[in-house]
Amino acid sequence: MKRTEGCRGGRQKIRIRMLALMLAAVWCFCGCGENKEKAVILSPVVRIDLGSSKASGVVYERTEENLVIVTAGHVLKKDFPAREYSSVKVVFGDVSVSASEVFLSGTSETAFITIPFREIPKDILENCQVAVSDQERFDRLKEDDAVVLKGFSADGELLEIPGALIYTWIYAEDFAQYMMLVDGESFPGMSGGGVFDEAGNLVGILCGVNEAGESAAVPLSIIVAEYMQAYQGAR
Repeated sequence: MKRTEGCRGGRQKIRIRMLALMLAAVWCFCGCGENKEKAVILSPVVRIDLGSSKASGVVYERTEENLVIVTAGHVLKKDFPAREYSSVKVVFGDVSVSASEVFLSGTSETAFITIPFREIPKDILENCQVAVSDQERFDRLKEDDAVVLKGFSADGELLEIPGALIYTWIYAEDFAQYMMLVDGESFPGMSGGGVFDEAGNLVGILCGVNEAGESAAVPLSIIVAEYMQAYQGAR
């Protein structure tokens, strides 16, 4: 009898211990993860460090081996007339990565910077967003539609400036090409940054601003055409 009672008491203790372990496991599963640092999702808008100046760009495409950044053509034409691009850096968060190749359009204010995956730290590559774009949505844009201008200031701050569409397609004498015109002021350092619609789709690349505070941008239609010319078969 005593042995049986003792055995029953031991079983109860074992059950209590097992229950305690199960509760501890559940608590850890539900609560411990909260203390882990969550991966920071990087904006598709990036900084471009040109040494003597700073600009912006947008992660436009992820091919099988590279990230492709789109930016304003004058950003690179101005400081690198001899096509010496080894010192062109793209900054993801706090990490600076060198460009391996640059395509400069000869017909528009568009440039693309290529960065091989092997040059990008794994955590940066995994959390870097590619800008979403939709030609059909772009084609449906109309006057007064809300947009957001995104780019980095000269001191490295990511700016998001609300604006409204004036024209999706108008010839700009200063750039000798068709441009998008937005009622929204961009600032030094934002050249090459993006214009996004209300749904977050990329619709243009910032190139300049006039005295009235209106910003000019390369329309998505031109960006798509230039990309196809520069990277045929890359998709």
